Amino acid sequence: HVKRDYSKIFEKYIALGPNIENKMGAHGMAWDVSDEYKTLYDQNGVIDNPEFISHGRPSIYECKEACNVVLTLSSCTNGKLAVRSWKAMEEKTGLSGLEKNAKGREQEKITFDDMVRQPRFIISSVTSTGKNDKNRRYSPFTTS
Repeated sequence: HVKRDYSKIFEKYIALGPNIENKMGAHGMAWDVSDEYKTLYDQNGVIDNPEFISHGRPSIYECKEACNVVLTLSSCTNGKLAVRSWKAMEEKTGLSGLEKNAKGREQEKITFDDMVRQPRFIISSVTSTGKNDKNRRYSPFTTS
């Protein structure tokens, strides 16, 4: 049985909650995002109203903050997480060398401002359904 307090919906809606503080993933895999989650406190600021249940959590009150949270925690726009996602796939499948799909882009972190200035190529990730390296445009459901 889940207890719900509908009077707190707005307070929760404007902040990033604790459920993804350590791990995120897809397709039955998970990888550590704790270091990136921690950067969001400085990047976005926190909810500073002590009356709110979300007090002290990273803010997603502004649209740009919410976009940057998605981009920071996505393995398609954060190279460090892309490499971790491929390592998780290696562990799940027993295959080796998959992380090479994102190697060389570990230092990249695409932000909202980056995309506004100029479109970017996403980073190859296990959450994406296509291969997009060597200036290849995104092509869904292809791997070669």
